Amino acid sequence: MDDDRAALAAGIRLAIAQMPGSKLDKCAALAVSPYSLEKWAKGAAEPTPANLARLSRKSGLDVETIRNGGRPVDGADEVGAVA
Repeated sequence: MDDDRAALAAGIRLAIAQMPGSKLDKCAALAVSPYSLEKWAKGAAEPTPANLARLSRKSGLDVETIRNGGRPVDGADEVGAVA
């Protein structure tokens, strides 16, 4: 797995963890199957731009923070902060 995909997978895992509810609740909120969510979290597949945007909205993390592995973007002080 390349560095960008590994960072995205780490960001996805963080975003999923930020969402309330069970795994099935999270899947329902994102309108994806548990299989898809698991593949994203493992880096075996990438979400579409629309699904990544939905994950961003539901988790409260901006898309670039998710893509960056959960690390703050552009020197932001906290995870999910927009610079």
